[in-house]
Amino acid sequence: MLEPNGPLPPEIYWRRRVLAAVLALFAVLVVVLLIVFVGGGKDSSQNAAATSSTSVTTSDLPPSQAPDGADPSAGNNNGGGSGGAGGSGAPQSGAPASGSASASASSSGGGVPTPGAVVAGGPCPDANISVVVGADKPTYALGEQPTFEATVTNAGPVACSRDIGSGQQQLIVLTLDGSKQLWTNFDCTFQPGIKNEVLQPGQQLRYKLQWAGTTSAPGCQAQRVPVAPGAYQVVAQLGAKRSAPVTFNIVRAAPTPEAGADAGTGTGN
Repeated sequence: MLEPNGPLPPEIYWRRRVLAAVLALFAVLVVVLLIVFVGGGKDSSQNAAATSSTSVTTSDLPPSQAPDGADPSAGNNNGGGSGGAGGSGAPQSGAPASGSASASASSSGGGVPTPGAVVAGGPCPDANISVVVGADKPTYALGEQPTFEATVTNAGPVACSRDIGSGQQQLIVLTLDGSKQLWTNFDCTFQPGIKNEVLQPGQQLRYKLQWAGTTSAPGCQAQRVPVAPGAYQVVAQLGAKRSAPVTFNIVRAAPTPEAGADAGTGTGN
């Protein structure tokens, strides 16, 4: 059966058989490679999909339903850092979680207000208020009564409400170095009053007072005495918001020509 029969030489038939066998083997090899390639790719895609699905499902589970051996806090890396001495990722006992702290800071305005961090029509924080003080003259003769004026400005970008009543309007005289308070209108003539007013952006309000040039004490309990000639500071304060100090001088009055002539012809008492 293996011996070729036909009109052609046997070598031609053997060549045909070898070529047919080679083609058949090549076809089988191609089919095997296709099966391995398609099957392997499918398994890899299924494994990747299964892994992704397992990861998402685990992270979405509440701590009480986390799989055995899984760390309930592993899905949240913002839980609180190193914690105590043991290096635990959970917050220390009594300390709020970082999310709660952020929410608290946001609701309280962050502690220190900044210009613009106020709802229109809401209370004016100190950071949105400017207070400036001035004196009607830079120098006064001993016995004169200086007049001081405070200017309050809404320096924020929106309208806001502020108590500008007499209970908040304070003027203070200090020593030149600012270390000692000599007088304030709250000591003897303080009449507390409340006046809430909405200040538009850039709106200015002024209040002024005249100083008798004497000292004062809380409740006007101490004797009031004239201050000595020298340099002093005055500051204005609206509630807790204080202005920068302004310096003024008190000097002895120059003698009049008549007084000088009399002094030159006096008896020398």
